[in-house]
Amino acid sequence: MKHKNTIKSRYDDLGGSDYDMRYTEEQLAKYELIMDELPEANLMLDNGCGTGLLFRFIESSLVGLDLSSELLRTARERVNDVQYLVQGDSEYLPFRDDVFDAVVSVTVVQNLMKPERLPIESARVSKPGSNVIISSLKRVYEKVEDITSIVECDYLMLNRVFTDENINDWITVSTKKQ
Repeated sequence: MKHKNTIKSRYDDLGGSDYDMRYTEEQLAKYELIMDELPEANLMLDNGCGTGLLFRFIESSLVGLDLSSELLRTARERVNDVQYLVQGDSEYLPFRDDVFDAVVSVTVVQNLMKPERLPIESARVSKPGSNVIISSLKRVYEKVEDITSIVECDYLMLNRVFTDENINDWITVSTKKQ
C-alpha cells in the first residue's frame, strides 16, 4: 500500500497542468499510434487516464480510471457528457467482468507493485475478443521481451508490438481470448 500512496502522491503533487505540460506531446503520439487498433467500441476503459488526453480521440463512451485525484480533477474539466471518471486501482479494477469493448493502459504498468495484475485485470473487465492495449516505458522495460512476458497471460493473445524508436514506450496490442 505504501508504494501506491507514493505513486498517488507523486502524481497529485505534480498536478494536472504540470502533467499536461510535461507529457501531452509524448502521450498524444502514443494515442495516434494506437487509434487504428481501437475498432468502434460502445464502451472503452482508459486505465490510468491521467488528465484525460485520450478523450479527444474517442467518440464512444469512455470510462477513465486513475489513482490520482488531482489528475482526475483536470480530466473532469476536459470530458463531455458521455465520459465517466473513477478514482481506482489498476491492479484491482472496480468493474464487473466482461464489460468493456476495449481497454487501454498507456504508460501505467511500470508504476504498479504487481505489474502482472494489469493484463489479468484488463482481460477480466473486457469482453471476449476485445482489444487490450498496454504500453510501458522502454527505460523501465529495456527489452521488448520484458513487457511481452508480462502481457502474455492465460487470458490474452498478443497480436502486435509497436517498437517505434520515436516513442518512449513499447506498445502491445492483445485480444482477450474467447
